[in-house]
Amino acid sequence: MERRCRIQGFDYRTLEFDYSLLDGYREIRLLAWSMGVWVAGQILSGRTYPWEMKLAVNGTPFPIDDRRGIAEAVFHGTLENFSDAALARFRRRICGGAGQVREFLSHQPYRTTEELGAELAALEHVWAKLPGGRTDSMAFCEELMEKAGVVVTPGASFGPSGEGHVRMALVLPPDQIALAVEAIREAGLY
Repeated sequence: MERRCRIQGFDYRTLEFDYSLLDGYREIRLLAWSMGVWVAGQILSGRTYPWEMKLAVNGTPFPIDDRRGIAEAVFHGTLENFSDAALARFRRRICGGAGQVREFLSHQPYRTTEELGAELAALEHVWAKLPGGRTDSMAFCEELMEKAGVVVTPGASFGPSGEGHVRMALVLPPDQIALAVEAIREAGLY
């Protein structure tokens, strides 16, 4: 008998994912929507599965990007004004009307506005794959701090799915972020 299963991921505050859920399938179809496009790219990149289809709908691998994603000013405005009323307006826009919103809400898992706001805020962090075939995020973070004076968070701190990545907060002004990137380049770590 052929195994069929639908796995729905909807909480992107961390990139924790149980990869064993994908074991044993002859074919896998991936449908990623909105921010799920970015998340799927982060957690499934470089993994070999029997993909029959990968489909991205209304999303981007660049969630906060003035050219290829949500404009930075729009993102920050949304985050600063996130509320029950703002969420209701957003749902009406994506669903097209009150009837479609009721239909959506009858199927979606309930999450509070606070949880959704925390998920949105988590996107201000960048997840980056370790360069040069490295796999130990803690060792890379120590080397980065020692050689370039740049501090990032080891992906392993967020669970097994984070290993092989680092997480960086985009809270400094752009000129300071550019200096950190240059220090990493000069140290030969990127």
